[in-house]
Amino acid sequence: MMKSTQTFPPARIYIINDSIEECHTISNNLLRVGYRVDFATNGHEGLQMVLELPPQCLILNDVLAGTSGFAISRHVRAIPAFQTMLIIIIGTQNSQINQKYAFKMGANSYLAKPFPPETLLQIIK
Repeated sequence: MMKSTQTFPPARIYIINDSIEECHTISNNLLRVGYRVDFATNGHEGLQMVLELPPQCLILNDVLAGTSGFAISRHVRAIPAFQTMLIIIIGTQNSQINQKYAFKMGANSYLAKPFPPETLLQIIK
């Protein structure tokens, strides 16, 4: 029996966060372990990226100019083809209310800032 030598490309991850510094920090941690990463610094641009070339994982800031990560999560989850996409919302408040709301809007996970990079990597794996 022959073993398959086929390799698969690394998962594509999009970050939608209006802080360019946070985008770079999260992106660098993900790139270091082999993920393909793109980011948008506003919700509308980020949602357009998701609709045009869907990622395997979407990392959203809870508050964005003109919209929110919660609203984007709800919108993405309403599309049947995106039901299995991993959605992570990151926010400034470590509260049960925000966490429950993130889950209600379709997110798989909610992380409060600051969080260790290892925590995010564990959720994505």
